[in-house]
Amino acid sequence: MKFQSFSDMLTNRASRYPERPALISEKGSVSYAGLMRGIREKASVFREDSCRCVAIIGPASEEWILTMFASVLAGKRTVLLDHTLPAEALAQLIRYTEADHLCLPETLFDREELAVLRGAVPSLRNPSSRNSSSGTPDEPSDSSGEGNLLFFTSGTTERSRAVVLTPRALCSSSWNGQQLLPCTCEDTVLSLIPLVHVFGFVCTMLWPISQGASVAIGRGMRFLTRDPVFFRPTILPVVPSLAEFFLKSNAFNPELETILVGAGSCSRKILSAIRSRGISVRFGYGLTETASGLAMNQDDADPLSMSLCPDSEITIADDGEILVKTTCMMEGYYKNRKATRSVLRDGVLHTGDLGHFDRRNHLILTGRKKDMIVLPNGKKIFCTEWEGELAKLLNTRELAVIRRDGRTLLMVVGGESGKEAIFRKVREFNQTKPFDTRIDDVRMRQEPLPRTANGKLRRWAIR
Repeated sequence: MKFQSFSDMLTNRASRYPERPALISEKGSVSYAGLMRGIREKASVFREDSCRCVAIIGPASEEWILTMFASVLAGKRTVLLDHTLPAEALAQLIRYTEADHLCLPETLFDREELAVLRGAVPSLRNPSSRNSSSGTPDEPSDSSGEGNLLFFTSGTTERSRAVVLTPRALCSSSWNGQQLLPCTCEDTVLSLIPLVHVFGFVCTMLWPISQGASVAIGRGMRFLTRDPVFFRPTILPVVPSLAEFFLKSNAFNPELETILVGAGSCSRKILSAIRSRGISVRFGYGLTETASGLAMNQDDADPLSMSLCPDSEITIADDGEILVKTTCMMEGYYKNRKATRSVLRDGVLHTGDLGHFDRRNHLILTGRKKDMIVLPNGKKIFCTEWEGELAKLLNTRELAVIRRDGRTLLMVVGGESGKEAIFRKVREFNQTKPFDTRIDDVRMRQEPLPRTANGKLRRWAIR
């Protein structure tokens, strides 16, 4: 069933599967009826609050899921923020999205960090300012009366684009995936990918809930290799780096039937090795801008040859760029109409990805047109943004961020201060970024960086 709103989905599932476990954690389980009751109670509290935008910070938990659904059902714009970012970076995103209500587990931050986060919320600095905000959302309201959600594409500043997605688009994405990879009320889906990312949000939480399945909430990094045996999932969505990690650790549980790999490129060798364990392997392609799923492989002959989801209409431009129309499309980038117009034209998303169709009309990805590095864990590095920051820090523009042999490198031309002095400053830069996206090493070179006639960096040609 294709639901039009979170409310329709949750009400239907609670009515059809009232006693089935919706959420499973190390503390126990919550039934669908109990989940609906908890969401309604929280939503009624949100409705009495005059706030317009709720920022949610924290790892996946029962409380996080209840709060997110309640905020959306109460009609609040809801911003999902990565709790692993530094407090200053989170504060900048809070200010950028004009969040006036903060939800977070206080034990996650020390006193100074909490002061920084609260200082970014006007109503917490000055309670009398609660109703004085003149900021307005840069997106239309959802027709269901539910609030839209904001997912940040990557990075730590407002230059990282906040994608506005309606509950309807997210529900449509769940339905899309269901048509190619069926999930039933008998399945348990293990949620290990952060829910602040669209792939984790849709594929490890929203999709199973839409089918009456159970969502098992992982216990954190320390328990990664033990969670599959502990929760006994039948479906496990992972990013490529996690797929490789589980394979090397031999951490798959006997009940596991399907692994869904997404949010980044993955080698055929890894996918084939998992398949040799008797586990069905699916590889999917999607974007934050399209609420995740656009295509997925349907057989094991070639795991990187993907069928299109029913609501995906994909064409290939003359230069090989993948162009998309879908019911799962974003409303746009928050407070950034110029960026929205640059990629979304007449309802068609210019993805910046490159690909082609094979003889079976299956989609094959061949690369990326954008100056962007997609890491094996699914996170993205916007190279031009990083290079601008590093140019100021190092006082040179002759540098480039590249990815080679599984490492993120900074290439610097010349430099009188030497590699060690440069790397000391790069360490300062790294402290402003999530730990799993940082620069691994600095490489010095004497020859100029390869550029086009108009001065644009030819990143792919750097050796």
